[in-house]
This record gives sequence, C-alpha cells and structure tokens, in this order.
Amino acid sequence: MHPFFSIIVPVYNRASLVGETIDSILAQSFTDFELILVDDKSTDNSLEVLQNYAKKDERVVVLTYPENQGRCAARNTGLDHAAGTWICYLDSDDWYYPNHLSTFHELIQEYPNQKAFASEQTFGKKAKEYNKEKFKNDLVALGIEDFITANPISANQLCYHKSITVRWSEENIPISEDWLFHRLLSIQTTILKKNIVTTDVRMHDERSINVIDVEHFVKWNLYAANKFVASNQGDSSKYNANILSYIKILTGNIFINNGFKWKGLKLLLESLLSLSSFKNPLLYKGFVKLFVPSKYLN
Repeated sequence: MHPFFSIIVPVYNRASLVGETIDSILAQSFTDFELILVDDKSTDNSLEVLQNYAKKDERVVVLTYPENQGRCAARNTGLDHAAGTWICYLDSDDWYYPNHLSTFHELIQEYPNQKAFASEQTFGKKAKEYNKEKFKNDLVALGIEDFITANPISANQLCYHKSITVRWSEENIPISEDWLFHRLLSIQTTILKKNIVTTDVRMHDERSINVIDVEHFVKWNLYAANKFVASNQGDSSKYNANILSYIKILTGNIFINNGFKWKGLKLLLESLLSLSSFKNPLLYKGFVKLFVPSKYLN
C-alpha cells in the first residue's frame, strides 16, 4: 500500500483522549492515508485503545516500544515505517478538522514544486491572534528567518514531502522539539502556509507546557537552539548567532519572571556577545525587571 499521506501520532498515556484524536483523523474528507500510531510504552490502557482501532480500519497501523523513549523517538519510528508520499503529524491529545488532508491535497496539486506546507490551527476552538501583519495573509512562505525569534507553526500544522530528510532529535525533549525540527526543515525548503484552519489544540491541564517546571523549560529551549546551531554549518549558519542571542534573552526573562534572578542575569549577560541582542527590546525589559520591583511594572 502506498497512501498519499502518512499521519504519525506518538502516544503516551492518553487513553482518555486519543480516541477522539483518532476519530478526527478517520473522519477526514480525503481518505487516501495511513495512520501510524506509536505507543511509547504507555502505562495506562492507551495501547488497547489503539489496537481496537487497528482491528476496525486497515489504514491504522500500531507500533510499540519496549520502554518509554519520548515523542521524538516515536515520531522517528513512525517516519521509518511511513509508506506515504507526504508526511503529517498530530499530537495524541489534539485533533484535525475534516478538511485537514483535503486542504493539503489541494495545495500540493496547485503548487507541485513546493515540498512543505502548513495550515492554521485553533486553540480550544478559539482563533489565534497575530502580532505580525505577515501572518494575516492568505498565503505566506516561511523560511529560516521566521523561526529565529518564534515558532509560527506546530507539528500538527505541517505537511511535507518524504524526500525531506529531517529527523527528530535523538534526545527525549519534552518541549521545543518542534521548534528545532522546523528550523532544520526550513533550511532545506520553504514552508508555504495557508491561512485556513484545519487543526485544533485541545486545552487541558496535562498538556506538556502545563506540567513542565521553569528550569526544565529553560533547559530544553536552550538545548534545542544549541542543537540546531551545532548542526547548521552551511549557508544559513549566519543566523546561528541571532538564534542563540534570542533564546538566551527569552529564557533569561523567563527565569527572572519566575524569581530566578541570578540565573536570568547570567543568560542576559551571555546574550551580549551578539550584537543583535542590543536590538531586542526583551533584553532591556529583562534588566529593568532585575532592578525594579514588580509592583512598579504593572
């Protein structure tokens, strides 16, 4: 079987949510796809839920791990088994609207030379608000410049041709792994983003961003940025200093906001090694927050 799309879903302890996620995929108006569910050694009955779906629909493939390795490894395993020409992802607690695959199929037909696409998403069924005029356009081409100081798409929004050879990190990164992946992908090809909603992020207390502590949040954001820089030695390496500068200013501010002032100050001072830091308003906000009591900043 050589389906048009391969959809890869890493699953870990989502027994109460993953059924709705799978249902949203099986309800797609475009039906030529395979669904690869990778159970990352769940300790609840997630695997049983996945296997029940596989019994009912031949498009569903279930893969398992002997031990928990994280969603990056699970996605890479999905890639290794993907038979589709185009690759899509979905987190096991989120879901697709029925037009997700049909939107990408139409874009692929309309832009045959384009290797990567993205759509828009909602958060808890609510539309995203943009700060940049660029992202309000119906179509926008995203390149590495767009991933220096922001991650304008999630893995759920992405679709790319299997000839793009980007892999997910070998480390068990709980957050920011998609930012690293998108940076790596965007130095191989632009991502043509259409401003049409096709996927939704489910808002709940167990989302990764809600359960990780501040120090690990900073650790993995810094790791992802440094990992990209270490692997990016080609023409686009000119962006490396700006990426490191921004992430140190960002995480420095996060430390300061959460009471870790000395750790935050250290990162702000490290960022000064790059001239681009002096153009970033967050740098000055960070220093102000170090020395001005928070009650005077509201």
